[in-house]
Parts: sequence; structure tokens; C-alpha cells
Amino acid sequence: MHGIVNAPIIFSPAQAAASLGTADSAVPLVKNPVSVFRPTCAMTGNALEPVIPRDSRREKFHLFISHMQNEASGDVGTLFFLFEQMGMRGWRDMNQDDLTESGMRQGVYDSDVFVLFLTNSVLSRVYCIKEITWALQFGKPILIIIEREDRFFPFDLTRWREDRCTKNVLGKWEKGWLQMKYAECPPPVVRLIEERALTDVLPFRRREFEVDALAREVVHRASQNDSISWGDTLPPPAALSTASVHLARTIVYIGADSDVARQVERNLVATVARLAPVVRWSDDGVSDTVTHVIVLLSKGVLDQGSASIELLKDATRSGLDIAFLYIEPGPDVGPDGGSGDAWDFGEMYQLPESDVKAVIAGHEALKWRDADGALAYEHDALILEVLKRMRRFHTLG
Repeated sequence: MHGIVNAPIIFSPAQAAASLGTADSAVPLVKNPVSVFRPTCAMTGNALEPVIPRDSRREKFHLFISHMQNEASGDVGTLFFLFEQMGMRGWRDMNQDDLTESGMRQGVYDSDVFVLFLTNSVLSRVYCIKEITWALQFGKPILIIIEREDRFFPFDLTRWREDRCTKNVLGKWEKGWLQMKYAECPPPVVRLIEERALTDVLPFRRREFEVDALAREVVHRASQNDSISWGDTLPPPAALSTASVHLARTIVYIGADSDVARQVERNLVATVARLAPVVRWSDDGVSDTVTHVIVLLSKGVLDQGSASIELLKDATRSGLDIAFLYIEPGPDVGPDGGSGDAWDFGEMYQLPESDVKAVIAGHEALKWRDADGALAYEHDALILEVLKRMRRFHTLG
């Protein structure tokens, strides 16, 4: 199951003593019999009170969200709100009264699932590291959400290993002051991150429809763990109604003459058939029966003399609603990343002025998300957003 970690990544007694303090077996575990101890923080020397056993008289939480405030506070707030909308009770520091070390540890213990928001230097923060180690100690399922956008605070495994977490005035990452360096990070935390950071993570997205889908996916993946009794049944996403999946649209797809464009078309047709089965597809170009147009922007779609450019000209003249998708280099398209078929907005703006160019420039294009793999939930969210944008009807007939 994607994104879930169970008890195997747990402190051994030796690791526990080295990273947190002396062992003790006074604290019961929620699940999985492993060594449990009353930690003495090796960094501060302060003894922690034992956690209070969970019972029906004290507040418990579905999710504990660990993050670095100045890198992810707003985004975590968004997720916290979305979880609440689904009936999930979350623990985050901004909403708690007891922010002592013992209070944070109790919060981890009282939460069913531990969510780490992995950003640039979160793993250099002493208390974030403590929260992760407590989650490992208590055998909590762990989900990792990762920041990858360069304009924010992206996590990079290589930079973390090299302690390059400070951005200089030229926008380059370099070494700077850190509360905790990579070499000082507890081995179980290093193992967790190095085993998971490249593959078994959920990328954070900021578009409303994408972050909604992410929040639902977190709950879904949490529910796949044997210790979790909630989340396996969620109400239908609001996007199903806003996308008006019952409307009988007739769509024409326009794409370049390439394997990637044909694969996108196959995925589109299959997903729309599942989500909005009343939709029909036109094989006759921009005909009188067409109500909407979907265009995939990729290499070659504007080539002069190509079938795609002629269809684009027809669509531009038609006045029909057009939804634009685009291919970006990276892991979202096929086994090779689709780099050779990527769309270049810079090249487009160098082209001579035309009605087609003006229409593309005047529309927002959505990044294509592949239908296969661990992030298929993003694909469904994208298709529902495209359908939502095609609610206005205008036919040529």
C-alpha cells in the first residue's frame, strides 16, 4: 500500500538510548510489540512524563501533522481545514494549548496516523525530528507529503545529505546554519526518509482541485492500515457535482501526431467514460454536433500543415469552449517522462501572431497528470476539473 509505514522502522533499544535516552517499558504501545521506553532527550537533558494511555475520556486525533512553520504553515492550515471538512480531527501546533515537549509527544501518541510535511529544512529542526522519532517509537503509520516546487521550499534528498539548505542572494542552495545536520540525524529517521523520499510520497499541489484530492488521498491511504477503523468510505468528492458529469457533452480531442498525445487521448476517453459515461467523442473534427474541445499542448501540435493545427484553427473560429492541457517534462507522462514531447510556452510566444496563438495565450492550461501509478488520484481530479470548465454549451448546429 502506498505511503504507509508500519512498525518495521522502529528504534532498537540501542538506537533508542543513543538518540533519545534511557529505556523503560512503562508506556503501552497502540500496536505491534516493540521496545518501548521513557525517553530522556539527549539534546536537552529534560526527562519527559510518560504518555497517558488512550481512553474514551480524553480527546484523540485522526492525524498528527508535523511540519516546519516558516516553510509550510499556510499549506498545513489548508490541509487541516480540508481534513476537518471530512470529519477528521487533526493535531497541529497552531491549534493546541499544550506545546510543551511532553504535550507534543502526547499528541503523537494520541493520533492514529502521523503525517510529515517534508520541506527543505524540516529535518534540521530538533522538535520535528523528535516528533518523527516518537511516531516511530509508537509504531504509528506514517504518510509523507513532499514539497517539490522550486518557488517555495522544496525538499531535495541530495541537498539534505550535504547540508545545503540555505538559499543565497543568487538563488543557489548552499551550506548555512542548521539546528541539526544530516550526520546528527537519528539513524531510524535517516532510514525512513532515504527509503521513502524519492518514491513513496505524496506531492503537495496548490490548485484547489488538486489539494482537495490530496487530502482525500491521505485519508484513503491511512484507512488501508490494519490499525485504522476510519476513512475507508468517504462521501463522493464535491467535484463530481461541480463537474456536472450528467451533462451530455460531445467533445473533440486535438493533439499532435505522437505516441504521447495518443496515449493521453486513450487515458482521457477511458477516464471520462468512468466518471461521466454520458459524454461522447467526435471523430469528425469540429463538426456541428461538437459542444466542447480539449487540446493537448505538446511538441508538434502547432506544426504548420499538421492535422492538429488545422483542427485548432477550426476550434478557434467555432467559438466553442476549449480546455487546454499541456505536457511538462518529468514523471507525469509515461515511462520516459515525456521529455521529448514537452510543451514549451516560451517557444509559442516567439511564433508570429495568430488567432490560435491568441486563444492559447488567453486560456489557462492545466498540467497533464498520468492515469497510472501511485498518483492516479491526481489524474481523476484533473479530469473532473476539465469537465467542470466545460459547463457552458454552444454548438455549431
